[in-house]
Amino acid sequence: MAKVALIYLPAREGAKKQGVDDYLADGRSVNDLLGLATRELKSPPQEEKPDSPYRATPSGLVFDKPTQDGSIPVPLANFNARIITDVVQDDGAEEQRLYEMETELNGHRYHFTIPSGRFAGMGWVPEHLGAMAIVYPGSLLKDHVRVAIQVHSGDVPTRWVFTHTGWRYIDGEWVHLHAGGAIGRDGQVRSIHTDLHGKLAGRVMPDPPEGEELRVSIRASLGLRKVGPRVITVPLLSAAYRAALGDSDFSIHLAGQTGEGKTAVAALIQQHFGLYLDARNLITWESTENYIEAIAFQAKDQVLLVDDFKPRGSVYDQQRWHAKADRVLRAKGNAAGRQRRRPDTTLRPERPPRSLILSTGEDVPRGQSLRARMPVLELGRDELDWDVLTQCQKAAAEGRYAQAMSGYLRWLAERYEELQERLKEEHAELRALTSTSMQHRRTPGVTADLALGLRYFLNFARESGAISTEQAEEFWEEGWRALGEAASAQFQHQVADEPTRRFRELLGAAIASGLAHVADPKGDKPWLPTAWGWREVPVGTGENERTAWRPQGSLVGWVEEENLYLEPEAAYATAQKQGRDSGDQLTITRTTLRKRLHERGLLLAVDEGRQVLTVRKVVGGRRREVLHLPSNFLSAPSTEPDKPDHEHDIPYNATTSVPSLWSGLNGNTRSAPDHEPNISGQVTGDEQSDNGLVADHTPDHKEAHDCAENSTPGRIGQVPQGEGQASERRLFPV
Repeated sequence: MAKVALIYLPAREGAKKQGVDDYLADGRSVNDLLGLATRELKSPPQEEKPDSPYRATPSGLVFDKPTQDGSIPVPLANFNARIITDVVQDDGAEEQRLYEMETELNGHRYHFTIPSGRFAGMGWVPEHLGAMAIVYPGSLLKDHVRVAIQVHSGDVPTRWVFTHTGWRYIDGEWVHLHAGGAIGRDGQVRSIHTDLHGKLAGRVMPDPPEGEELRVSIRASLGLRKVGPRVITVPLLSAAYRAALGDSDFSIHLAGQTGEGKTAVAALIQQHFGLYLDARNLITWESTENYIEAIAFQAKDQVLLVDDFKPRGSVYDQQRWHAKADRVLRAKGNAAGRQRRRPDTTLRPERPPRSLILSTGEDVPRGQSLRARMPVLELGRDELDWDVLTQCQKAAAEGRYAQAMSGYLRWLAERYEELQERLKEEHAELRALTSTSMQHRRTPGVTADLALGLRYFLNFARESGAISTEQAEEFWEEGWRALGEAASAQFQHQVADEPTRRFRELLGAAIASGLAHVADPKGDKPWLPTAWGWREVPVGTGENERTAWRPQGSLVGWVEEENLYLEPEAAYATAQKQGRDSGDQLTITRTTLRKRLHERGLLLAVDEGRQVLTVRKVVGGRRREVLHLPSNFLSAPSTEPDKPDHEHDIPYNATTSVPSLWSGLNGNTRSAPDHEPNISGQVTGDEQSDNGLVADHTPDHKEAHDCAENSTPGRIGQVPQGEGQASERRLFPV
């Protein structure tokens, strides 16, 4: 071992070889020498890092090129630059890297951010530094500049930034992202960074208030329902509260004449997610589909107001407006984004709309399927209370709505994980109570979603001490009734755009206007010819002048007693032409139309042997393939659909009570809490609230409703009668 030390150690230390006596003469013992040798043998020699050939000089970046005669300084650029932060942007679908750059040129410093993919190409130099910035010519100098910047940057810190709002699980905690950071169980989370620009920059949530300030803000939010009819304001408020719970698959459209205040009311709903999201800071349907979809993707778990749906211009222009709305709102309802490929043919991640879209306009987007994904609220003339609206706008400008939502988000963050597990079960139970055979199958689900939003916010309001247990139940009963009325009204919007009904209306209008006619089986005028597109016109002159029946337009079918035989191609083409002229075409193909007619029981006969929906009939002098319908098909009462589009197996029950408000947040409770929260300044009765709004906690209708008082038979919106009403109200299993 001594020999090893004598040979190895001096070589490591760069000294000349010495004998044992020389080492011992320095006062070392043999044991010291052996220990030193052992340590050196266990740790291999470390190589020294070579000096970088790149330098930052006052005149710019320089490369010390090694040659046989020594290094030669080669100028690379007339500026210095370094990467100060490696930024990872996370939008919830994919991550993108950006470099924060700091540069110096002619004594001036510049700070900017570039995508990491653009760094090596150096195209960012003239873009951010201007014409005075020079990268010197040379086949490899551009690569040397890139390396020089990276070497000069040293150890670059990495910062994670989120570019969307809404719920994310970060560092073991559920937080709700907003333009100013994030809100978690303890309030604002300062360690989380977000980067939102443009129309999203105003989505900044304030610090969650405490005590009386929180209670005042909650009452202000609930007071917003007094600005207009409850059938309008309750669904809108419930939408804001539901958006905060997480993923949703529906939108809401608020329709009304210009000047009736629909945009002002909708902006107040949006201001729950940011003080500055008023009527001056919104997006409109004038924007492109791609832009609206991008904003709706980023504004996750919040309300996004898209204003002013007002198709105008030519028929083509109007169709383009409706096509735009159909694409955006259908994507939201289906939770599906457009699928695209990158230049390298790999698939980009989908970016479906993740906000709850609140649309407003003078018209309503077309399509029965679309309207099933989008409750339509009709705001009539002079239905708003403008004095209350002014007070609400003042409360919103003071940040009351955003403060209420901020406190609500903190409350949800404490229980968000368990809440996600329970929402599906609660939604299924509420959906069952809202279902009727007269509704589209999506309508009960949307109504249940809105009810969930209202239920959880009222639980939060009660626990915060803003309202009492009794007041919470009164609000819930009032809200349940309002949601029921809205669901009943939705049925009418869906029926109005049902394809077979629309086909009947268009074909009937074409016959009435002289665009088409129906003949008898021989091709002559039928019975009641004026009803089938025939006109009595004068023929001949002088003494030979007489009147005769003449068909108008193209032939679309034949009528015989109680039977109508439509020529499929001609009838469909005529209906489409009438639709184009009126700006409202059929949205389904002729094949699909036949299937819908059959599904609704409108076809009197089909050819089961050939498995086709037409029958063979000798009409007009030859055998033809025709659709066999009743002769009153074109004149069926518009208020009575032939059959509901979707049958449901839950029967109508007039005795079903209002479901329980208490959703189980406190130990899966099935009845009201047995204690009141410890609060001060509790509002009761019609006491004036701190924001100037009257805290009216009584329902719109004090008398119990029976089935005759509901506009459409169904369960939702009905209140139990007789004694024990308060207890029955809490029988809903939660």
